[in-house]
Amino acid sequence: MEGNNTNSGIVIDEESLLLFRQQVNDDEKYYALYSQDSYLSSTAATDTVSASSIDEEEKYDTVVDNHNDGCLKRLWEAYYGALLTYPLLVKSLTAFVLLGFADVIAQCFERIRDSHNNSSAEEAFNLYRVARFGFFGLAGAPWTHYYYGWLDTVLPPTQNPWTWTTAIKVVIDQFLQAPALLAVMIMGMALMEGRGISGVTVDMENQYVEALIKNWELWIPATVVNIAFVKPDLRVLYDNLVFFFWTIFLSMLLNQAPDAP
Repeated sequence: MEGNNTNSGIVIDEESLLLFRQQVNDDEKYYALYSQDSYLSSTAATDTVSASSIDEEEKYDTVVDNHNDGCLKRLWEAYYGALLTYPLLVKSLTAFVLLGFADVIAQCFERIRDSHNNSSAEEAFNLYRVARFGFFGLAGAPWTHYYYGWLDTVLPPTQNPWTWTTAIKVVIDQFLQAPALLAVMIMGMALMEGRGISGVTVDMENQYVEALIKNWELWIPATVVNIAFVKPDLRVLYDNLVFFFWTIFLSMLLNQAPDAP
């Protein structure tokens, strides 16, 4: 059958019209499929780029972590090498820095405590006090160095940490050496503050027993670990690290106000 177009005079048969419509439908389907494929390809490319970016970030983080670990390792190796080469100097300087910094922390805690107690008189930061504790670390490290050497000579270390040798060393350290060292420290601090014999007497009467009891609470277990498990050339370093925390308490005790509870 045929259909006439009266406006243009063009005659289009029905079969051609059906073929034209079929071609249009095919083109629309192709365009839709093409658009979908393009979208999927674009999404896949985006996902690939995102995954690649994540991988690069993870690789960067890994490199940074390894770099930091490498820096810490090199610092430790340099410190340990200096410790073996110049043991007295390195131990003394380490104690000087740690004990001085411990007093800095103690003074910060005191300021916080005073602010909570509504104290109106805030004292200036006492650098002389920091220097006194640092000096005690500088002067005390050689004693600790030779003391541990003597102790290991008299009672050689054992492979098994849980022996009578370890127990005897702990008893000597905490019931002979520690009380004497604490007394020297309290008296020395009073003298360096310029308070003379009367200041020494007051501090020993008011603070020695309390400080000694607190000393045993911290140092008996710490000394067991030190003698039983720490390498001999690292014992003074271990002592200095524990002494850092001990000095924070001791500094606050020795420098508390006379009417403090």
